[in-house]
Amino acid sequence: MMKKPVVFLSTWEFSGDMHGAVLLMELKKLFPEALFYGIGGSKMAEAGMEVIFDPTRGSTVGFTEALKNLTKASRLIKMIKGQWKQRRPDVVIWLDSGGFNLKVAKEAKELGIPVVCMFSPSAWGYWQSRAVKLSQRVKLLLAVLPFEADFYRKFG
Repeated sequence: MMKKPVVFLSTWEFSGDMHGAVLLMELKKLFPEALFYGIGGSKMAEAGMEVIFDPTRGSTVGFTEALKNLTKASRLIKMIKGQWKQRRPDVVIWLDSGGFNLKVAKEAKELGIPVVCMFSPSAWGYWQSRAVKLSQRVKLLLAVLPFEADFYRKFG
């Protein structure tokens, strides 16, 4: 008997939660037996994902709030690694939230878990070093804008 596919999804933003919900509905049609869990909001929960943390409940406004979120993100990465020991995903899918999810991708890569990135970070705009990290950590990058695909191809 085959093991049920396990998919971990991660977003830190409202837009990612909305896009993630649509993605989940389509994935559930293709893989109705799969287990979906991860970081997301109410829309992804409604679409059938087990939400282990909902970052969409709070929003970052100023420097102090951003600092609190960095501390929260570090603790969350540790929690995710603990979850992966209990329920190792077959794939990690990240939507938006490049700063946080690059860290998630690093942990997944170290454990040999393939990572798919939807909505690539705008490294083409300001941080080309992110493109290098993406090429090292992500198995598949789904670019939305045509010039993004051309930009990321340069980095592998």
